[in-house]
Amino acid sequence: MLTSLYRRGAASRLFDAVNMALLVLITLLMLYPLWYTIVLSFSSTAALNTNFYLWPAGAHIDNYQHILRLDSFVQSYRNTVVYSVTGTLLVVVLTIMSAYPLAIDTFPFRKFWMFFVTFTMLFSGGLIPLYLQVNKLGLINTIWAIILPGAISPYNIILMRTFFKFNVPVELREAAKIDGAGDWSILWHIVVPLSKPIIAVIALFAFVGHWNSYFDAMIFLTDGKRFPYALFLRALVLEAGGGGANVGGYIPSSNIGDVSTIGVRAAGLMIAAVPLLAIYPFLQRYFAQGVLLGSLKG
Repeated sequence: MLTSLYRRGAASRLFDAVNMALLVLITLLMLYPLWYTIVLSFSSTAALNTNFYLWPAGAHIDNYQHILRLDSFVQSYRNTVVYSVTGTLLVVVLTIMSAYPLAIDTFPFRKFWMFFVTFTMLFSGGLIPLYLQVNKLGLINTIWAIILPGAISPYNIILMRTFFKFNVPVELREAAKIDGAGDWSILWHIVVPLSKPIIAVIALFAFVGHWNSYFDAMIFLTDGKRFPYALFLRALVLEAGGGGANVGGYIPSSNIGDVSTIGVRAAGLMIAAVPLLAIYPFLQRYFAQGVLLGSLKG
């Protein structure tokens, strides 16, 4: 019996060691592209043209300085911050207000509205009807053309509705009603404070979506002063790669300091990634909990 226990213990330790090795390998494979981009953004032009380094060679910040000096960078980055923050707030508020009634069993026609929400996940009008609708509402070339079409997501509603239904005690809502609280008071003072994990998940989804979005801006915006950073980055990559001639003068025609084409492109990518890398650690503790609790039951 002792021999059997020892063998099982040895097999378990071997299994854990193999799993740990695989996880470390996968983590390194995932982190390497990010690290390589950092290396490119800080390396000198001479080093980039001659060698491959795992550490910045001839480190400098000329590539970043070049981008930061561009007027189009400042403008596009400011637009992206406005679009992302405003869009995220709108998504969170509308999702809460849509999901809460659907989580209450006594809500009239609840099953019909749930079917309606689910149906829109399977069928949609497509891009042309969406453009015609946005144009008819007079939203073309405005901030609302960017944030309103994606303000409501059936997936987000179902995720939050499931969390409300199975993780906010019904008895708590009933006790609040007995004490004289109305539906609005119960929602904002009881349900929302208890739902921080799922709200953090929805907020992260919405923020990342708005931060990285460029297609909607290409379709609905014509004024370059309203372009988000994603379009600036797209123009930067196209010009650096030779895919667009003179799309913005983002890459200097002659050397300025130690600025390089690939270095500027890498610096632009890192500037786009920094806010997301900074936000995620603060929401990580809510992320796994919110996704699990919001999706286990339906």
